Amino acid sequence: AEAVAWMGLIGSEWTHTLNQKTSSLSAYLTGLDLLAQSMEPERPYISRQLQEGLTGLRTVVANIRQEQLPPVTGDVTQPTLVDEELQRLTRLWCRPYPEIEPIFDLHCPGLTARIEPQWFKVALEKPIRNALQAMKGRDTLTITSERVMGTIRITIHDTGPGLPEYARNDFLKKRVQRPEGVDKFGTGTGVLIAKFILMSHDGHFELVKSSAEHGTELLITLPVFANKALPAPQFPE
Repeated sequence: AEAVAWMGLIGSEWTHTLNQKTSSLSAYLTGLDLLAQSMEPERPYISRQLQEGLTGLRTVVANIRQEQLPPVTGDVTQPTLVDEELQRLTRLWCRPYPEIEPIFDLHCPGLTARIEPQWFKVALEKPIRNALQAMKGRDTLTITSERVMGTIRITIHDTGPGLPEYARNDFLKKRVQRPEGVDKFGTGTGVLIAKFILMSHDGHFELVKSSAEHGTELLITLPVFANKALPAPQFPE
């Protein structure tokens, strides 16, 4: 229920709220820019510092606007180049973990999935960040892709300690109920949101295996993009 609520919030309010807030900020920046110009003759140092700060803020606003999310459902106008995005995003999220070198086994060069790149990023971020946070030392993160009929199958496999025993039955099904006194593992809401994003694009998300000996393996399946819409693949409940 919480995941659905988040999806509704993002899908219906994101663009309106983002435009409203960034437009207001742009107006404030214009006023500050006039203030900086008026200070130039008598306070050139302060004026220069203020103008440099304004330039940085305008860059931030521009970047935020570029990250606007399209509707969760509807026609996909910009499909995702899967292998390219998997490499780019995984390397980006691995930067805070220099001891972890991702391993890629990708077999979908040039192949696109029927999901917008922005939603692909949102759906992948939590599972991959969870894997990185779970691993320590010289553990490995392996990302694979392959085409199976009209779908692209993406596997995320880490060599961490695996999910806690109490979390495995509820993982990707509902919020995980943590035992009293346990705060090292989340409630699984992030991956539930990822699951609903993928489902809204006729995709599938499942836990393949998780154990202390073999780590955790997740499987994501998405339809291949075609100019003519493909029928939604059928997955088991």
